[in-house]
Amino acid sequence: MRSILIILAVLSCAVVNAQLDVTDKGAVLAAAKAAMGPLQQYFVDPNIEGKGSWKENPGMYQDLFFQYSLASGDGSNNGFATNNMYASAASGNGGDFLGGFSPNESQDGRWNDDIAWWALSSISGAEATGNADLRAFASTTFDQVWMSWDDQCGGGIYWFVIWIIVVGMLTA
Repeated sequence: MRSILIILAVLSCAVVNAQLDVTDKGAVLAAAKAAMGPLQQYFVDPNIEGKGSWKENPGMYQDLFFQYSLASGDGSNNGFATNNMYASAASGNGGDFLGGFSPNESQDGRWNDDIAWWALSSISGAEATGNADLRAFASTTFDQVWMSWDDQCGGGIYWFVIWIIVVGMLTA
């Protein structure tokens, strides 16, 4: 999260200094294009905590590259983001960002809000590249999130399900 905040702070300073007209689509896309290369350095190895597949931030991060492609028509970064989608959480697992696709398995530790960002990034990637694997990753992930649907209290999907932590947070 800290890396993303640093990136946003640096970009906001650059935007202020350059007097970017945010109503000018061409200027915004040019600024985004200039940021794409430097932003790639923040995802060097998917196995380093804070620079890999943990939590939601890298899912949002990959989505940034796909959204840029969709907005600009420039797919030059799609390979980078697609490779990270495979390497980070889906490699060899068929898009299983939760590490187990079985309703009979324990749901403890599943952070549905976090993995949903990966699913959204997968959808953006499928739209930007036509990659059927990314579409399948999204489908698998949404199916897994759906396993946490509960009709109690008006219905909904659990944010996460580590009950001892929830109880601790409620009683603290």
